[in-house]
Amino acid sequence: MDSDEVFDMIELIGSDPKRSFKVTVLKEIGENPLVKRVLCAAYDPLVTYGIATVEQPLRCSSGVFNDHTFELLNQLSDRTLTGNAARQAIREELMRLSCSSSELLCRILTRDLRAGIDTKTINAAIPGLVTRMGYMRCSLPKQVDMASLNWEQGLYIQEKADGAFLNITRISDSVYFNTRKGTPLTEGVEELSRNCLSLLPPDYQYHGELLVIHTSNGKVLDRKAGNGVLNSLLSGAQLDSWFKLRVLLWDMVELDEINSGKGLSGYASRFSRLVDLIGHSGNDSLQLIPNTIVGSMEEALEFYRSMLSLGKEGAILKTPAGLWLDGTSKHQIKLKEEKEADLVIVGFNSGKGKYKDTLGSLMCESSDGIVRVNVSGFTDAVRDEIWQNKESYIGKVVAIKFNSVINNKSGRTSLFLPEFVELRNDKHEANTLSEILSIGEQ
Repeated sequence: MDSDEVFDMIELIGSDPKRSFKVTVLKEIGENPLVKRVLCAAYDPLVTYGIATVEQPLRCSSGVFNDHTFELLNQLSDRTLTGNAARQAIREELMRLSCSSSELLCRILTRDLRAGIDTKTINAAIPGLVTRMGYMRCSLPKQVDMASLNWEQGLYIQEKADGAFLNITRISDSVYFNTRKGTPLTEGVEELSRNCLSLLPPDYQYHGELLVIHTSNGKVLDRKAGNGVLNSLLSGAQLDSWFKLRVLLWDMVELDEINSGKGLSGYASRFSRLVDLIGHSGNDSLQLIPNTIVGSMEEALEFYRSMLSLGKEGAILKTPAGLWLDGTSKHQIKLKEEKEADLVIVGFNSGKGKYKDTLGSLMCESSDGIVRVNVSGFTDAVRDEIWQNKESYIGKVVAIKFNSVINNKSGRTSLFLPEFVELRNDKHEANTLSEILSIGEQ
């Protein structure tokens, strides 16, 4: 299999939004060495190329990937090739390649094969291929026996911050920042990097919420505005001088445990060490998540309501004995008022009236294809951006606010009063119907 054929397989994987289909195809081709190199080059979260955008050359040739292609990627990654020299080397390689292989290289450089896959999907098909980024999801109150919790011992309760989840991986003298799906964040992190290297010991992965602060008043931007800035940074834009980044940390897990997918130490010891490291540092860019200890459900709800009164999203309740795991934990429970689901974009409806020549609504589905709904509620700028770049939005995940799960006039499972919230660049996997029902019944 050469790189032209790999590109064709990537296009096939991207043609179906179902994760099961993607895993099946990846398993079929996963033993091919070139496939593995392409997937690692595009999705290893600890590899960056310093390239925000790549322009396809006006003409293509007939070449395919060879050792020179991967040597170019290595030189970009270790920064032995930068600036104009890097741009010229990329241009020459793109012109040497066929159109399909050239497009494949562009997607590698921008770290998105545009196939609706992430490290979790890849590792499900080819175990251990790509460096793991851990993520522990919360349970909902209905999924946990709340009465059986050891309230007398005391439970941690923390703000559910309204930003974007961030992995901070400290290895030796280096620190890496990655989104939930593993996308590296390299812009605007200079101050944050210095503080992480100063305060956080190596061989750990740290988990927290990335926020954007307005320097004029020190206030946190709301989720929509803040994630707009973060999405720009992930696309290679510079951080505007009006803004700075702050991370609210809540966990630290040894890298060996991250790679195994399951931790060995309870949350009390992990959080206690985090408090010792940064709790009294007075650092502006690296802080602890606001927290306290509660001894009853009444106290937990009081903290939760105080968060809502401050305009926060809610709160997270955590047991002291909870072990970290890459998956859904019954030892951390999300208390959140708004109902919000993640769906995948599968098509577009043109508008009517003043929007007749642009986007009317997004056709969205759950990951299992059962829930299907047309979603609107975007600004004119977002409407035009999506309409002008429809192909690049197919397979993307979007956050949708909704009132309840219903059956529409055609008898299909749908959502009542769906409203577009934002594009989830940190996710590649939508919710299933079962997950949406759990959200709706919270």
